[in-house]
Amino acid sequence: MKIVYHLILIGIINTTGYSQSSTCICFDEQTNYIKHKSNADISRTSFSIAKLGCETEQQRSKAIDEYRKSSSYDFPPEFDVNYFSAKKPLTTDSLKEADCLEILSVETFRKKDYDSRGFSNSSMVFLKELENGNFLMWNAMLMPSE
Repeated sequence: MKIVYHLILIGIINTTGYSQSSTCICFDEQTNYIKHKSNADISRTSFSIAKLGCETEQQRSKAIDEYRKSSSYDFPPEFDVNYFSAKKPLTTDSLKEADCLEILSVETFRKKDYDSRGFSNSSMVFLKELENGNFLMWNAMLMPSE
């Protein structure tokens, strides 16, 4: 069943263009609390942003311990917000091409309430600033939690 969801997600991503207005997250190589990994030809890229209060192993261990001690049947704690892009990034020299409704830093995104802002229902554009001033631009979808 998990494979079906991933195939559906990849199909949605592949039909989603860069021309729609979206929230954009801008980062560079020195930005904290975001990890991104690509395959060899960068046609698939995943983005992971650490949630506030979940930055260190000690904080994560404490959250897991509290979850195990609780008698509730809630879902286990999540430490990251994860996005996935199944297309190669576009290269641009202007943020106007991203058609962003708003441009957020990773830190600002982490301080916002993700769900109430509708991030879970929309695509996100990731903009990586390069040393030459250009940007790599990925249109990514929120990955479902397991």
